[in-house]
Amino acid sequence: GCHVKATGEIGPFIIAQERSVAAGVRRIAALTGPEATRYMLERRDIVSKLEQQLNAPAAELVDRVQTLQDKTRQAERELQKLQAGQIIDRVDEFIDGAEKIGDVSLIIEEFENVEVDMLKQVGDTLRQKSKQTVGFLVNKADGKVNFVCAVTDDLIKDRSLKAGDLIREAAKMAGGGGGGRPHLATAGAKDASKLPDVYEFLRSKLN
Repeated sequence: GCHVKATGEIGPFIIAQERSVAAGVRRIAALTGPEATRYMLERRDIVSKLEQQLNAPAAELVDRVQTLQDKTRQAERELQKLQAGQIIDRVDEFIDGAEKIGDVSLIIEEFENVEVDMLKQVGDTLRQKSKQTVGFLVNKADGKVNFVCAVTDDLIKDRSLKAGDLIREAAKMAGGGGGGRPHLATAGAKDASKLPDVYEFLRSKLN
């Protein structure tokens, strides 16, 4: 920075950023003079607006925001449970609509903005309620895809089909990767346009 004869030439001094630039070396970025004053005034205005919107004094803003965040997270968890219940209620529908490939049932279902853990619950339910079945569940979110593959125990034993192997190859085709256990596995991929190829791959493995 510039050298000064006295700190009075700098005026207000506000540290805006501090980060590591090398092993044992930290860099501090600061605002001084009019820029520091402008920074403080902007922060004052933000706090004033928050006080009005949240109907709380500045000293209570952090606690008030934390409370709102906790309520939001709780609402999101409850919504996820509701969505999971609605999807699991459709498992019989998925089984009835399965594609038959020889003596094996292939279930392919696509979803949007669904948690992977939720789809794993669906996969487990499919396994419990069906036989000789491969379930392949796809979630699309933000231009990416997640896969959950479930394989019933009889296919693992009689056909040596393993969810981890299937999903690893399927994810690779769509620019991703993953794996898991023989009965249930997960993966992520980047290229949703490859889904038709992924589905054809699954059909070929079951022939």
